Amino acid sequence: QSGSTAGHDGKFFLASSDGNFRLNVSGQMQFRYYASFLDDDTPGADDLEFGFENRRTKLTVAGHIFDPNMFYEVTGAFNRNVGNFGLENAFFGYNWDNGFSARAGQFKLPFLREELVSSKYQLALDRSVLNEEFNQDYSQGIELSYKQDWFGGYFAFSDGFGSRNTNFQADPADFAFTGRMEVLFAGDWKQFKDFTSPRGSEFGAMLGAAVHYEQAPDVDGNPKPSALPFTVDISVEGDGWNLFGAFVGQYSDDDNITGAGGVDTFD
Repeated sequence: QSGSTAGHDGKFFLASSDGNFRLNVSGQMQFRYYASFLDDDTPGADDLEFGFENRRTKLTVAGHIFDPNMFYEVTGAFNRNVGNFGLENAFFGYNWDNGFSARAGQFKLPFLREELVSSKYQLALDRSVLNEEFNQDYSQGIELSYKQDWFGGYFAFSDGFGSRNTNFQADPADFAFTGRMEVLFAGDWKQFKDFTSPRGSEFGAMLGAAVHYEQAPDVDGNPKPSALPFTVDISVEGDGWNLFGAFVGQYSDDDNITGAGGVDTFD
């Protein structure tokens, strides 16, 4: 009633005159051409593949309500094969002035750093094969985080890896816990929101570690398999260069595989 503002200040936005309500509108499109050359003697296989692809097309609305500290985000993406629109991020939360924040909804759990860095800010065209094998995808749950000048900590209680767009009866896990810590040795946190380092950037170094535990649902009275993935990563960058490395492992205990005793695996 007191009027509103709209425009572009780095983001397209609608806002109340007092700044307590704001809605930002943004999007992402990644379009590319493939040329694949294979040496495949399989009958019917095509050694040469060419074509265009809309790899990613996303829309995001985000901002705050009632108070600049009370934030929200909803992001959806169009399926690259059939064009269906699907939900990715959908969460709300609150930032306290003492470094703590909390959020609830659907988001990426604080596990692999490569997956946590947005696809908009990767160094290569896409994430690594290692990331695609172990990544957490989107999950439904709650998260508490704490960040200060040199330390960041994150803890989440969720329905497990890859529980996006599921109801509680179809969740991949009965419960899951995820913890991640990050230590900033040099530079600032903004440097590590991406995997690039423009010329003129200051030196920065960050160490991260995370662990996740989830318990699968009890199906027809069979024993519940569990998984314990973990990772350690290091990121270093400077004046136009950057380095990133990560170790990822997973311990699995599935009593369902062989009956008595079950099978323990380590990847």
